Amino acid sequence: MTTTQSSSFYNNSPSVFPVTDYGALGDGANDDTAAVNLAIVAAIAAGGGTVFFPRGVYKCTSTISLPVTATLALVGEAAGWHRPISQVQFTQTDGTSGFKLDGSVGRSVESSFFMYGLYINGNNSLGPCFEMISYSWATFEHVMTDRGSYGMKISSSYINRFENCKFYRAVNDGVYINAGNENNFTDCHVTGCPGYGVNIVDGNINIFTGDY
Repeated sequence: MTTTQSSSFYNNSPSVFPVTDYGALGDGANDDTAAVNLAIVAAIAAGGGTVFFPRGVYKCTSTISLPVTATLALVGEAAGWHRPISQVQFTQTDGTSGFKLDGSVGRSVESSFFMYGLYINGNNSLGPCFEMISYSWATFEHVMTDRGSYGMKISSSYINRFENCKFYRAVNDGVYINAGNENNFTDCHVTGCPGYGVNIVDGNINIFTGDY
């Protein structure tokens, strides 16, 4: 198993859990929701680790809720700036989130979250591609969101880092921040969003630097 671009999350993780080992096909047709959840559960049960998405399209039909009791990395194959070649395609139509990271209850003080090299496709029917609630110190690199109601929806979350990410074709806003402070966006790109590229409802010192 190798990623096209090197990732410190992947290389330094003590345990790697490929979703394909848990039954995911990544063919865009099979429902891979259960397999992705099984890989995440296995990583958390091991005390933390990397859930790896090899090249493919992983169809998911409901929200993937991300545990906060141990350090977790979700890693795909980035393969350049425009679009990672590891895609998670959410197909639910009830307005729920794609990935959801909620640190409001039960978070371990030693846990962290990383995402690298994933293309999150909301298929024009999803709520937010990624929703973060009450979480700090998460890291996102080479992540692309596409066609969710929001690309990234951030609520009551602080000091998270986004680098070389692309928030593309959201139904509303590319990045939506409500009560978020000191979130750092470096060399990210927001485009094709009919609402706002970045909509900060409430927050202080959210920093955007580099190429937008």
